[in-house]
Amino acid sequence: MSVHAATKRVLIVDDEAIVLTVLRDFFASFRHGYAYEITTAESASEAFQILRQEQFDLILLDVIIPAAAGRWLSESNLGFSLLARLRDLGVIAPVLVMTGGGSIAKEAEAWDAGAAGFLYKPVGLRELDHAVTRALRSASGGIFASIASKMSIRRWSGPTSTSNAGEYRIWLSDQPSEGFRRRFRELAQTTQAHSLRLTLEKSAAAFTFMSSGDLKVDLRMIDLLLKEASQ
Repeated sequence: MSVHAATKRVLIVDDEAIVLTVLRDFFASFRHGYAYEITTAESASEAFQILRQEQFDLILLDVIIPAAAGRWLSESNLGFSLLARLRDLGVIAPVLVMTGGGSIAKEAEAWDAGAAGFLYKPVGLRELDHAVTRALRSASGGIFASIASKMSIRRWSGPTSTSNAGEYRIWLSDQPSEGFRRRFRELAQTTQAHSLRLTLEKSAAAFTFMSSGDLKVDLRMIDLLLKEASQ
């Protein structure tokens, strides 16, 4: 599904009706140069089904959500599980994680899971305005999605900031072969790629890199490296 240039589609995942109402009003008040089309989901299963069928420019995700309407699991932070599964769906939209009970550990978990931002509830208008602006700007008007769609080798999601300054993580949507891992590590040491300090994580589901300061250029280099490693 294509997204109209003058409209930004936003999915808000939260089980509290008052939160959904307030956030809708906030988005309606923003003056960012385009309209926001809001879709809501009140459980992990509802959000998952929506994301299997529709594309969004931005996702707001509460950490504590039911598995289905009225059905809660023993796992309290189900939002993190949903966030981790987004890359399996090929979702590349930035995700802003929300929580009412924040902690440094929980915030670090959100970053590690691929969040583009972290918001403490109750979310203020100015705070949300800044977070939305940063998240959409980080996507550079769809530059990352465009590059990803042109990659014939594999899909990926990201990049998202890690807790280290200047470092980003990219998630691979499929499990790479041993040959890919070996070739990736070899190419990461070449003169052209060495400055990015590419590091394939132990699970091989993601890798990190240090930005040169121009993410668009970095991603083009990474695109070439992924294609070469997959041959």
